[in-house]
Amino acid sequence: MNEEDCLYLYERREEQPMELIEWILADKNLDEAIRNVKRNKGAAGVDGKSVDALDALFQQEGMAIKRAIRTKKYRPDLVLCQENGH
Repeated sequence: MNEEDCLYLYERREEQPMELIEWILADKNLDEAIRNVKRNKGAAGVDGKSVDALDALFQQEGMAIKRAIRTKKYRPDLVLCQENGH
């Protein structure tokens, strides 16, 4: 999020309160985050999923994931570590 967006949200804080989770889940914010990771050639996460896979998942399941997060029912996939901690 750039300075202009932050200022806009700050000025509207009393008019329309926005919780942190709503800001995080905003399409604009998620799109920017994925775009930045792709631009920086980010590595896969601890679950081994690439950013392209994450992007595809959000294209298909984004609304359901957001709904589950908002209702506190989201459960991420279990990630098992090897014995050596990797």
